[in-house]
Amino acid sequence: MSRIRQWLLIDPLDTLFFRGSEPMIIGESHEVHSIFPPMPSTIQGALCTAMLLQQGIDPADFTRDEGPTEEVRRKLPLLGEPERFGYQSVGPVFHVALSGTEHDWLYPVPANWFAEVPRFQEADSGPFHAVVAAARLSTDAFQSLGLCGSVPDPPWVSGLKTPDPTNLCGYWTNLAAFDAMRKGPATVGFHNALDGLKADRPAIVDLRALYATENRVGIALDPMQRRARTGRLYSSSHVRLRQGIRMAVGLSEQLAPSHLKPTGIIKLGGEQKTAWYTLASDEPKLPSGESGWIMALSHIPFKRMAENRWDDLPRMSGPLIRMGGWDMKRNFHKSTTAYLPAGTTIRVGKGVEPPFGFIRT
Repeated sequence: MSRIRQWLLIDPLDTLFFRGSEPMIIGESHEVHSIFPPMPSTIQGALCTAMLLQQGIDPADFTRDEGPTEEVRRKLPLLGEPERFGYQSVGPVFHVALSGTEHDWLYPVPANWFAEVPRFQEADSGPFHAVVAAARLSTDAFQSLGLCGSVPDPPWVSGLKTPDPTNLCGYWTNLAAFDAMRKGPATVGFHNALDGLKADRPAIVDLRALYATENRVGIALDPMQRRARTGRLYSSSHVRLRQGIRMAVGLSEQLAPSHLKPTGIIKLGGEQKTAWYTLASDEPKLPSGESGWIMALSHIPFKRMAENRWDDLPRMSGPLIRMGGWDMKRNFHKSTTAYLPAGTTIRVGKGVEPPFGFIRT
């Protein structure tokens, strides 16, 4: 993939809340769930605001209709425009503190990995092992059997004994698992909690092992009088990272120290929750394979499929995620955008350089 020039480690000081596109209509819905991990655009917006404030620049000087002021362009040349930042981010991936001084990194599981288990076991069960195999193209086999699919060259899974394997998109895995899977189907440990994780042992981890959910109850306020509005009670689910879990975000440009202090505070997501960031002294080692498949390390806008001419390529993914957002320039909600989830895999062939945000599996 295009080179990541810098990594930031992010430690939330409280819970986090990343709202999706769920409506909140009085009499119809009163509970909103958090989307986790956050979208790259959420991280980019938080870093943009931090850069402006650290340089003593009024955000209005960046979001003007006529474009950022000369001061903004001079002090922050990599910032870009409100509609298109001059840098990209990828992730987060997760830094996990293990026993003693040992640690490991967790990455999205490629969407073309399947396991010999009917479903992930309950959260209170202990770790178990199962065989995992990657779906591959097998055009010759399909043609010899006279099969066809809704897409050209549909991937299929071989090497598993179960007729109904479980797709692992949405789970997280370590570098040891990527190394094991390059040799073919591998026996991998499945974990509903962080107990028993070892950096040198292939592992699949349920995302819920990384955080706890906390509900918050609030009431809407009248924007003019700042009084509580009758009947406008709502609940939101917040995410609290478990002890030893840190988020790591990769940047396409070297923002610190020229644009961003090496350590500082950013405001993340809904309710502008405070988080502490620092430059990563120990950067994650990204998996690097030689197959024709590339994998998204974070959520990607669906429109990128057409932009990269990937529409007709074999692809494996989880369900689309529809998200809104906040337009800094218009000071209004953004239009809803469809995203493919982290872990989406696309068969581009071996001669294509993965774009920023993707790795070759």
